[in-house]
Amino acid sequence: VVPVGEHNVDITAYGLVFALALFAYALYRYGILNLISIIKDNAINNLREGVILFDRDGIYMDSNYSAHHIFPQMKKVPLGTSIDEMDYLPFDISSLHRRKNESKESKDSTEFTLDQGGLVGVFSLSVSQITVKNQLIGYSIIINHISTLKKMMTDLEEKAAIDALTGIYNRRYLYETGQSEVEIASLNHEPLSVIMFDLDHFKKINDTYGHGFGDYVLKSVALLCSNNLRKSDVFARYGGEEFFILLSGTPVGVAY
Repeated sequence: VVPVGEHNVDITAYGLVFALALFAYALYRYGILNLISIIKDNAINNLREGVILFDRDGIYMDSNYSAHHIFPQMKKVPLGTSIDEMDYLPFDISSLHRRKNESKESKDSTEFTLDQGGLVGVFSLSVSQITVKNQLIGYSIIINHISTLKKMMTDLEEKAAIDALTGIYNRRYLYETGQSEVEIASLNHEPLSVIMFDLDHFKKINDTYGHGFGDYVLKSVALLCSNNLRKSDVFARYGGEEFFILLSGTPVGVAY
């Protein structure tokens, strides 16, 4: 009871209401925090990328479902296991410690291949530091399956190097490869020869029989030459009816 003016007021009920309100707020806050934790865990587990966490000493702290799919051995590994005991991983404690002198925003990305039941997959791996108040507390490893992306890039590179009509190399590839071939031959003191030729009266073929027949002639010549060249030779369409052959290890004047 608290005296208020000429009256005495019993504040027990008010105190109880305040305590209940405080308790409800605490439950609300705990529920929200607990819900956030659940959502965060589910979000990480449902990522397509593999996520593996280690502390600063290389002690295994956690991983998600995608990481278990990439490395099935991790399903039975208890938390607290040293990275030294997980020799199937494509990294070790030294590769994690390499980042101690780097900024926390930088990432060390590498690629590795992994045999998954007879199928070889290509993966990218990035390591990031986890810091609190500029103090290193651990590492997060993110692993992406990039086999499809690598194949697409390879296909695009091959298409960029191939002449669409004849199926042999184009002039762009010839310039890029020719320069390196000349440098290698010069360093190794090896012979290097070239053959450049064109088709006589090719314009007359197009004018007389049409461009479709002219294309057929170009493809036939490309096929004939390709079947009689070594795999090490570079055969390219220089432009129009002009062709270029780069012959490594073959001196000028030697019959081919």
